[in-house]
Amino acid sequence: MNELQTLQRENRELIQKLAIARKWMSSQVQENMRRITAEKVLWDTTFGEDLDHLDERIENKIYDFFGEILLMNIPGSVIENIVSAEVNYYHLKVNPNFDWLSVISWYHKALDSLVEDYIIRDFRKFSKKHNQDDLHQNDPLEKALHMVVNKKYILSLWRLFHLIQRLRQNKKLWDYELVFKEYLTHHPDVSEVILSDSFYNLLKEVVDSQVFWKKRHEWKINFLETREARTKIIWRFKDKHCLIYSLIAIKKIDF
Repeated sequence: MNELQTLQRENRELIQKLAIARKWMSSQVQENMRRITAEKVLWDTTFGEDLDHLDERIENKIYDFFGEILLMNIPGSVIENIVSAEVNYYHLKVNPNFDWLSVISWYHKALDSLVEDYIIRDFRKFSKKHNQDDLHQNDPLEKALHMVVNKKYILSLWRLFHLIQRLRQNKKLWDYELVFKEYLTHHPDVSEVILSDSFYNLLKEVVDSQVFWKKRHEWKINFLETREARTKIIWRFKDKHCLIYSLIAIKKIDF
């Protein structure tokens, strides 16, 4: 097979993958629309045209923001959670009795999945390779990292923030934190993103807002807080300076 034939074959395979990715995302939007309509929303004609073609608008917005190549490479669970969050968000705008917590919860799951898939999974392997499996310090963050490495727990955004903060401020580090610092030297793609001022400041604002923790557990999240958190997490699909796109950018895409 000559070079031209190889390129033509790869192009056909790419087009097929793109079509599958778009079709899959569309099915996720439709599924969420049906679920919410059946379970939580009492439709009313006073909603007006805000909900007309909502499924198409959400689908196109996600598709345009991430693009075809990223859409094929982002973990499926992340897209599912983003779709669920957006469908809930638009229903909330026309039905204030709907639960704002649902939007925050789905975005929280999307971020947790990205942290696990793009940062922690390789860190866990790195720690095992370097025989880091014992706990020597009674430190909350150190204990959390011990559970992450040895029990396959997720690393919460709150813990991730404080780990990044310790690294940026050159504070004293314990065993697992030192291994994480060493891990970053071997993964500059991760280090470049999570130690940057832009990522750190966005994450700090979300952590300080307490929407993923105290307010979520107390069921005290309102529309303004939800909208503000959504801006930092996905930037209303208008600006890639947001937490989700920053994490996705960690992994270089192979064309």
